[in-house]
Amino acid sequence: MTQTFTAATDEHIIDQIRFAEQNLVVAAPAFSLAVAEALAMRMSDLPDLALTIILDADPEVYRMGYGEVAALERLRAAAAKESFRLQEQAGIRIGLVISDESTLIYAPISSNIEAGSTSSDKPNGIYLDGAVTEMLVEKTAGVDVQGKPVKAEIGKESLSAARVAATQQDLKDTPPLPVDLTRKLNVFTTRVQYVELKAKGYQISRRRAELPKDFVGMDSDDLKERITGRISTPLDGIGKLDVKITIGEKTEKLSVDERFLQKERDEIQKALTHVMAKRGRIILRKDRASFDHQIERFKAIIAAYQNALGSRLEEAREQFRASFIAEFLERWTTNPPAKFGRRLEGATEEELRAGIIAEADIIFDRVVKLDGPDVSVVYKDIAIEDLQDESFMTALRDVMAKGGMKKKDLVKLFEHGEAAASQGSFSLDSKPE
Repeated sequence: MTQTFTAATDEHIIDQIRFAEQNLVVAAPAFSLAVAEALAMRMSDLPDLALTIILDADPEVYRMGYGEVAALERLRAAAAKESFRLQEQAGIRIGLVISDESTLIYAPISSNIEAGSTSSDKPNGIYLDGAVTEMLVEKTAGVDVQGKPVKAEIGKESLSAARVAATQQDLKDTPPLPVDLTRKLNVFTTRVQYVELKAKGYQISRRRAELPKDFVGMDSDDLKERITGRISTPLDGIGKLDVKITIGEKTEKLSVDERFLQKERDEIQKALTHVMAKRGRIILRKDRASFDHQIERFKAIIAAYQNALGSRLEEAREQFRASFIAEFLERWTTNPPAKFGRRLEGATEEELRAGIIAEADIIFDRVVKLDGPDVSVVYKDIAIEDLQDESFMTALRDVMAKGGMKKKDLVKLFEHGEAAASQGSFSLDSKPE
């Protein structure tokens, strides 16, 4: 007796195809070459065998790993030889084989995801018979038990040779990725990602602004140290500021300056990410929640620091203005800028002082713009090219081991089919013993 719940392997499907005597209906997104060969052979039994073949000819079906491109060509060639009409059902994602009185309904397996089970303990199909088989024949083949035409529900469109050719050309232009590497990639992307932390705008003391042409030549040692065609603001005297942040239910009091912020950024990356030579940083997926939490904390610290800094900036602004007035007021009085020098009545000292202050404020605001923390994180999955790089895979295993991954998981991931290990190095084409 056939087991009701089963693993719908190619062997099971081919047996159903071979032993059909009167009616054979096969519907699926796509087929393996072995199944296509079995179907092509049964076309020679037409018209004694009532045969219906329904599939989805969308190129994405093959890129997703539901079938082999060669199988489509095999079916097309056989159908052309026997003048048989293949049928198409866009978007079909179930498998069906009706062989006389027996029906196998199954879930097609993407070979990009897994190799597929051969054990009935891991079923993806179910055998049915009786009235349900007759009903399914009507809904797919479009004939009732007496052979009279009825309205089919799927496979109403013919799969033309032109449609097959277009699919083949599309797959030739953009071929599916190798199945074994795609499967390995799917496994590794559940474990590790690239991560790039972008943080800027919080190091105000490093900002520079263009020096206006009216400010040329200077004697002030303070300004000379900060001017090389560009100028920075005098924030060195502010020092550390006390801030308070709350993340979740935890409140922290911190003493913060720019050096503290840089140290926080560096320590987050060092603790939770790993440098991969020539590729950047990676993060184990199990550490992402911790990393994201630390980034939110980092943003909160920057925001609190800038809020506290804002109350101290007017003092720095006054110092900035004073240094410019001391340096340039006398020079402007002797040789005023064009906007003052072209006045017939000349410019008063107060007007020149106001002009210097206005220019100093413009420079100050450009450098000390407090617009909140500009922090972002970009995650990217590893690529197939990474899996083909032996040195990368060796380093990755070391990172995962140091990151606390259990030994049994490492063995499964790197040695038992997902990635193969050989004498301490990694070759994706080798087989485990």
